[in-house]
Amino acid sequence: MDPYDLVIFDFDGTIFDTYEAIQHSIQLTFQQLLPAHPVPQPRDIRPLVSTGAPPGDTFRSLHPDPLAFDEAAWVTTYRELYAIHGQSRTRPYPAARQVLEALHARKVPIAIISNKSVVAVKAALEKTDLLQYFPDSLILGHGLAGVQRKPDPSSFTEVLWPNLQTLGTEGGVDAGRVLMVGDTLTDIHYAKNIGAQSCWCRCAPGGGGKGVTATPLAALWLDEGMEALRRWHWPSTLVPMYITHWPDSHLAIRTPEDAWWKSLSASTAPIGKKLRQQGARLAILSAPFEAARRDQLLEAGYGELSSRDEIQTYECDITAPESVQSVFRALEKEVLAPESPARAFPSILINTAGYVSLSDMEHTPPEETVKHLHTNVLGPMLCSQAFARLYLSAAQVVQSSPSPPPPGRIVNLASQAAHVALHRHGAYCASKAALLGLTRSMASEWGGRGITANSVSPTVAWTALGQKAWGEATVREAFLKTIPTGKFALPDEVADAVLFLCQDSSGMINGADIRVDGGFTTR
Repeated sequence: MDPYDLVIFDFDGTIFDTYEAIQHSIQLTFQQLLPAHPVPQPRDIRPLVSTGAPPGDTFRSLHPDPLAFDEAAWVTTYRELYAIHGQSRTRPYPAARQVLEALHARKVPIAIISNKSVVAVKAALEKTDLLQYFPDSLILGHGLAGVQRKPDPSSFTEVLWPNLQTLGTEGGVDAGRVLMVGDTLTDIHYAKNIGAQSCWCRCAPGGGGKGVTATPLAALWLDEGMEALRRWHWPSTLVPMYITHWPDSHLAIRTPEDAWWKSLSASTAPIGKKLRQQGARLAILSAPFEAARRDQLLEAGYGELSSRDEIQTYECDITAPESVQSVFRALEKEVLAPESPARAFPSILINTAGYVSLSDMEHTPPEETVKHLHTNVLGPMLCSQAFARLYLSAAQVVQSSPSPPPPGRIVNLASQAAHVALHRHGAYCASKAALLGLTRSMASEWGGRGITANSVSPTVAWTALGQKAWGEATVREAFLKTIPTGKFALPDEVADAVLFLCQDSSGMINGADIRVDGGFTTR
């Protein structure tokens, strides 16, 4: 008896290689809508496409002026160009046909649930004579009534499940005997949401310069039978978890406190949103004095998400050991208990808190230096220690599982000030340089135990606060002349660097610092 009553496939990157088609269509969209701007290069496009982010997010990250970006116009143009020029560039992975034939021979129903346009999915399947393996009502994608983007489970409960029952599947279907096969954390999280088992199907560069080929998943499926897939499962109850925090201090640079918080929402929320798109749950540590504004900050940073059910906040003073320990004890109880509905694997920590005040070196008060060191060094130290203990404890819990725990990732948000001296930033420069040293020590001590630690050092980010501080033309132009690329960093650019360091494929990057500064520190 086959172990599954239904097998659901993702499309892009799972059974079809669509990267060339997507890249070509993105470049054509830029040529049509922004002809005066150079088209994005493959090295800029690939990291964005590989996350499985929706087209709107991808274009926003690539657009030179996000403030003038019209998402509806860009996405509509992209879909039109993809249908005309991209479709011919899609191709199934070499083993896709054999896998589908094997399932078909076993009379196992096969479905596709994709965030891609359902019209494009069907066109690609028909072109390659693979459409025969999928009942029309079991091909779900963008543009089909009732279908929401994964990991929203409603496409399964409201569309696929009723369609499957209409087909009269023998003996019915048990959700626990459904297998979701995909190549992103969004697919794994989707499986968890619908109560299905999940299989991680990653694709990697093939040999001989022939592009992308299927992983050994297909070979295992055919040569050892479907039972072998059990060894590939990421337990559906172990969802990657992302832990971050808001700063516990305001910015003392001639701006009201709320400007700092708006700036934070604009600059760090993209990190959380991008990880949420990959299926991660968020645990956000918020400062005690911001408790009254928690919902406002969440709405500003995550309001457009279809659901904030997978975002939890915890009041925490990250500079107080007892406060940090209390929060992480609560996290351990909530995310590791077998009976907990919030069960998840705590695998990613992003330390984003920061404090800065400006003063001439000879007049910097001792208490200001201590504030910088407490927030920018002690805080990340305490949170990282607690996270490492939580991760190692969780790893022991799943030691007997057929799948290893996801890799641990710590990313510390540093600054260009960690590398060069900035006028009137003495205490800040010292604290951020110390954070780089702390990151290297984490990498050295925890790298062999499954946790990598790295940092990201941005230049000035063009957020609401950045625009207020550098909005005056002469001031802005003078600073931009010190950046070789001639522009400020965008929040999405910082978020993309963080996301890159969180990927499974970044496991050999440990103790490194990525400078998102346009070359500022090269001069």
